[in-house]
Amino acid sequence: MKKAITILIVGIMLGSCASASSAQRDVEITPAHRAVLEYLSRDKTLIALSDPSLELRKIGERGASGASGVLVRFEQLHHGIPVVGTLLVCEVGSDGVVRIRANELRPVVDVSVIPKIEARAAVRAAAVSLGVQGRLHERQSDAELVIVPAGAIDVARVDTLGWAVTLEDVFDANRVRGTWRIVVDAMTGAVLHSDRLLPRD
Repeated sequence: MKKAITILIVGIMLGSCASASSAQRDVEITPAHRAVLEYLSRDKTLIALSDPSLELRKIGERGASGASGVLVRFEQLHHGIPVVGTLLVCEVGSDGVVRIRANELRPVVDVSVIPKIEARAAVRAAAVSLGVQGRLHERQSDAELVIVPAGAIDVARVDTLGWAVTLEDVFDANRVRGTWRIVVDAMTGAVLHSDRLLPRD
């Protein structure tokens, strides 16, 4: 049961990384966003980051439920690469006061961010691991570098640079169509984790 929950969480985290990275590369700095960064920069003991403006990326902003403030959500970056499973949620009240509501940031060991395996090779490794039949169209695959923290998945005993590969509308060896998200070690090409999303017949 615990393993199933872990797999589900990792799948959700990877999905968040992928969607945030593609949609939030040029994030608008809103007043609430700016207030959070200024607050965190004034007291760096609040979070274990040396430069919040470079090590955090906004992934969402909305009105706080039952309050007049704004909730701002961030993911952690390591040299510009999203760290899987990290989250910081801050509330900016109508009075301008910033409060940290959730802090799931984590220290990252200085892992290399230069992959030895290219994105195309990672996509091929992911497809082979599923027994995907036939060639993939370009629109069916995507790969993004991520940092997988130690313990985030069973096989990640140390912080690891990986490719988060998404394969869309593919047939696996059992001829079942679906969308998959697979993590491939960016140094060795080994498949670290796979998760089937939105299965379709």
